[in-house]
Amino acid sequence: MSKLFLLLLLSISSISCNIKPRQDEAAKDETNTVVNFDWLLGEWQRVNEKEDRATYEYWHKVSSDEYAGLGFTIKDGDTLQQEQIKLQLKGRTWALIVKTTADGDEVLFKMSAQTDSSFICENITHDFPTEIKYWIEGAQLNASVSGGEMVIPFVFERLKQ
Repeated sequence: MSKLFLLLLLSISSISCNIKPRQDEAAKDETNTVVNFDWLLGEWQRVNEKEDRATYEYWHKVSSDEYAGLGFTIKDGDTLQQEQIKLQLKGRTWALIVKTTADGDEVLFKMSAQTDSSFICENITHDFPTEIKYWIEGAQLNASVSGGEMVIPFVFERLKQ
């Protein structure tokens, strides 16, 4: 009887070691914590823009492993610049993917640092920027793009809903 019990116990242990993680664990980072960038969500207007322009970023959650953004600048009713932005889990690493024109290539920036309220993504082979940083501070969404000695800061406030 004890041999049968021991065999059964070993079988259960062996099977339990081979159980795969659940699908909802896909959005976990290397430290095995759930990654949440929901603080990005919403419609934002840049408050440190030139007086004759208006810049906006709109963010929504596509899934637990993808966020989509749209950034654009308007002057005199015309769109000066537009970019599609994705924050996406690629394998086990998060990346910020930026596409600036309809026929342009996507540029991938790998996440190099992340907290509950910020992240930094880098692509040292790109001409400019080589680093993109986002962080939330109080009611403001902040971002910066940098490369070499140049840093361009962005300060956004949420649009009233």
